[in-house]
Amino acid sequence: MPDNILNTEEKILEAAAQEFIMKGKAGARMQEIADNAGINKALLHYYYRSKDLLFEAVFSTAIRRLLLPRILQVIESETDVFELIRKFTAIYLDVLNNNPNIPFFIIEEINKNPHRMANIFLKSGLPVQKVISLIEEAIEQGKIRPIEPRQIMVNLVSLSVFPFLGRNLMQSVLFSGERKAYDAFLDSRKTEVAEFIIRSIKPH
Repeated sequence: MPDNILNTEEKILEAAAQEFIMKGKAGARMQEIADNAGINKALLHYYYRSKDLLFEAVFSTAIRRLLLPRILQVIESETDVFELIRKFTAIYLDVLNNNPNIPFFIIEEINKNPHRMANIFLKSGLPVQKVISLIEEAIEQGKIRPIEPRQIMVNLVSLSVFPFLGRNLMQSVLFSGERKAYDAFLDSRKTEVAEFIIRSIKPH
C-alpha cells in the first residue's frame, strides 16, 4: 500500500480518536475530523463511509496497538497465574494512566450500543478463553481456590478502571484535590489491585 495512503489513514484515525475521546461518538463530527486530519470530508467518507465504521476502526486500532501486543506477550510467556495477574494489572493500569479518557469513552458507548462494543472487543483478538483456561488449570492444580474465572477477570478490570472513572470525586474527597497525590495513588494501584486479588483467590 502506498505511503501516502497509509499516512492519510493514520491522520484520519488520529484525528478521529481525539474527537471521539473529547466529545464521545454522538458529539463527534465528521467535518471536524476531516479538518483536523487535513483532508476534505469527501475523502474522509471515501475511507470510512460512516461515523460508526470510523469509530470501530479507531477503537479496534487502539486495542491492537495499546493493549493487545503486551497482553498477548504476557499470556504467551507466563504460566504462573499469580504473575499473570500482576503483569496484566501493571500493563492495564499503565495503558489507562497514559490514556485516562478511554474509560469514559468506552462506558459511554457501552451504555448506548453494548452489542457494537462487544463485537469490537471480540474482533480485536483478546485471548479471553486462554485466560479462562489458565485460571481453570490453576484451580485444578490447587494453586487457587475454586472460583469462577470470569469473577477474577471482572474484579481485576473493575478495581483498575473505577479510580479513573471516579477521579474527580475521589481526588477531591480523599486527596483534598491534590492531583500529584492522586497520580501517585493510581500508580500504586498496579501493586495493590494485583495483590488484593491474589490474596482473595489463594487457598485458605
